[in-house]
Amino acid sequence: MSVYNGAEFLRESVESILSQTYTNFEFVIVNDGSTDQTSKILSEYEDRRILCIDNGKNLGLAKSLNIGIRHANGKYIIRMDSDDVALKERIDVLVDFMEKNPTIDFAGSQAFYLEKYNKTKNVFKVPLTSNKIKSKVLTNPPFIHPSVIIRKESIRSIENLYDPRFLNAQDYDLWERLIFENRLKPANIKLPLLYYRVHELSISNSVNSKQRYFATKVRRRILKRFGISGNINLEVYNKFVYGGDLQRYSCMRLAHVLGQMYNVNRTKFLIPVWSIKHVPFYKYGIWGIKLFYVSGNNRLFSVFKQLTFILKSLLSFRCQ
Repeated sequence: MSVYNGAEFLRESVESILSQTYTNFEFVIVNDGSTDQTSKILSEYEDRRILCIDNGKNLGLAKSLNIGIRHANGKYIIRMDSDDVALKERIDVLVDFMEKNPTIDFAGSQAFYLEKYNKTKNVFKVPLTSNKIKSKVLTNPPFIHPSVIIRKESIRSIENLYDPRFLNAQDYDLWERLIFENRLKPANIKLPLLYYRVHELSISNSVNSKQRYFATKVRRRILKRFGISGNINLEVYNKFVYGGDLQRYSCMRLAHVLGQMYNVNRTKFLIPVWSIKHVPFYKYGIWGIKLFYVSGNNRLFSVFKQLTFILKSLLSFRCQ
């Protein structure tokens, strides 16, 4: 756990870990130069499992997490944010899953939304299987960052797990590298094991703008892995990711991008299951039909489903 001026929710978060049904763990907490009551709160805990590290000054989340990982001695590394709340059986379930699935290198879970102070039963869902996770990472993070467990042996050769150049979207950058560069095998557990807190700061326009900026840097790298470059291609791909309306020219450009990704994937095998199978191309109307065939997506469906798609496309129109 890294914490920076997180006094408001820190106690609840720390105590949710200390009260776990699984007890054989070390709890590394990095105080990243906090100026509020964080230091005082941490000093009140006398649990021998806690190791507190004080940066002295604010270094940022990525550097702080790397410092914490270097001090971690366990077989597994489990992430936790200073404003979230873990269910009591969280570590038990995660460790049991990893022990029973030795080929999995890292895994996460679903999470309940925690609306500032109110726990809900609304679930933040993420894809479960390795194939679907690899497909999801093409467009967005496929994990809830503070839900993740990582097999330490799998990342031993990586000097700095988190890239300090990423001031936001550090997790998206990490998942993309672990999956496409290091070829590690991911998974997500079906159970919600965490209350994931959403509050004013986490959903502010300024935070969202920064998240999008750094997420775009990850997508630029993804396209490069498929041999695609250029700001125009990246801009169209971003519109595709965020659901923006596409003009006729943009539809054709997107078809070119996705078609090249499809063809490159047939030789590089970056993802076992082609994610555009799940893209609702019919929303783009007539040009969606063109996009469907130029991108090669039609090859994934039976003739009957292709005809169904064409019918739905004729009833919808988004590309002007």
